[in-house]
Amino acid sequence: MKNNRKQDGWDDRYDSLEELADGVSERLGCPVTIEDAGNRLLAYSTHSGSTDSARIATIISRRVPEQVIGSLSQEGIMSRLAQSDEPVRIPAIPSIGLGRRTAIAIRKNSTLLGYIWVLEESRTLDESGLASLKQAAGAAAGKLERHYTKKRKELERRQDFFWQLLTGESRPDERVRAEAEKLGVTLPGTYRIAIVQGATRLEEVLGKQLNEALPSLWKARAPLSASGGREWIWLLEETEQIRTAAAADATAACLRSLADRYGLQGGMSAALSTASSDYSQLGSGYREAQTVLQLKAGFPEQVGPLFAYDDLGHYRWLPYLAEQNRQARYTNPCLERLRAYDAEHHSSLLETLAVFLAKDCNGKEAAEALHLHANSLNYRLKRIAEIGRIRLDSMDQKVTLYLDLQAEAFLKRSK
Repeated sequence: MKNNRKQDGWDDRYDSLEELADGVSERLGCPVTIEDAGNRLLAYSTHSGSTDSARIATIISRRVPEQVIGSLSQEGIMSRLAQSDEPVRIPAIPSIGLGRRTAIAIRKNSTLLGYIWVLEESRTLDESGLASLKQAAGAAAGKLERHYTKKRKELERRQDFFWQLLTGESRPDERVRAEAEKLGVTLPGTYRIAIVQGATRLEEVLGKQLNEALPSLWKARAPLSASGGREWIWLLEETEQIRTAAAADATAACLRSLADRYGLQGGMSAALSTASSDYSQLGSGYREAQTVLQLKAGFPEQVGPLFAYDDLGHYRWLPYLAEQNRQARYTNPCLERLRAYDAEHHSSLLETLAVFLAKDCNGKEAAEALHLHANSLNYRLKRIAEIGRIRLDSMDQKVTLYLDLQAEAFLKRSK
């Protein structure tokens, strides 16, 4: 503590939030916690041996338990706190382990910065105590503002570092680890790059929700993150939860819920790179996740439900195949012959071939998709073989035709 303390005020009395929490507790005779606006624990005072389970859980996990916040929100207490400058009395809720409390919002002008919670385990605050609590909230505002300024600068440094790793020249693994350590970032042993992309720019308030929801959903630590217009990107710890088959469905449901809440037209989509333990490959991981998003947009029926680069199968090769064909100005001669015939005779042999191949050469399914009689389909297939000089009994040729058709579709949809 400083030596030049003011007797009547709080601002110069304590150097840190921790000292302020102890000072408020000593003044009021009750245990105190100070939390940020996201209900993460910033500081707490000592307490006697008999305290409630909600306080213990908050201290252990460094944030207020979800069931406590949920219950307080349902009772309208959180909204009252957020809207008032006065202390709010909170009755005990034994079902969630919450003892009787009084709380007050910490704000700077109109900006909510956090809360002070006072556990009234053995006494009830009188008018003098409530007035002291209000003074303490004013003192905490300056300290929290400085705390946020410091955190913002740290976050900006980490974001710049992450962007450089994702988009700049590759750095050796050991160098990345050393630079991360200097920034106070503990890198996971195995990681993935995760991206959430929106149809339009993702505002900061939604980004905060994503930062809260997705790492928690994936049960993964995310020591680095960055935002860039339509994208939010994380360096994500590899976890068993991510590898489960339900991860894609759970993530999609979470994104739909957030898109509905914020009225996002076009929704949001998520993607993961492959897992890696080599930090020289961060840029490659970023490109993998971007490829997943690109393919999900281009092939919504086939790739839309997929989540990770590992799951793409042959689709992961389409960008490379399409780019190689574009640079070489290559077109499959069989497809060109069919395309020329269709243009001259106003037929649809190329479409018929594409559907037939997409249906794994199953005549019944292809005929149904094209709304053709089986005999009509067989006639078309015969003409396709003759005009395109195609052997429909050759697996090699069918695979080549299928990939070249998809590469063409990828290029067309990427423009």
